[in-house]
Amino acid sequence: KAVATCLTMAAGGATDVLAGDGVGASIADRVPMVALSRQGEQADFAAVLEPVRADAQPTVSDVRLERTDAGATVTVQAGGAPTVITLAPNGKLAVVRGAATVLQAP
Repeated sequence: KAVATCLTMAAGGATDVLAGDGVGASIADRVPMVALSRQGEQADFAAVLEPVRADAQPTVSDVRLERTDAGATVTVQAGGAPTVITLAPNGKLAVVRGAATVLQAP
């Protein structure tokens, strides 16, 4: 079945979006691409690329990014319980879906 790719991005400052296609397996194989840019003293990005069948709707409804002294937290709302991704300044990563930790990396 045909599949589309949906991009959902956390809100932020003014964002320039450039959409087009790029080279895939060969110059005849064109694949979608997007380039995003922001300007300022600090530019943060959090985005989800979601493959979606042509006969279905995307499930990601919201992406939020919060930056604190304790690191960055990205919350992705897709269906039921949110997925929360935290990245500490020391590089420690955790992914929690609902009440379950699905990934933890030192």
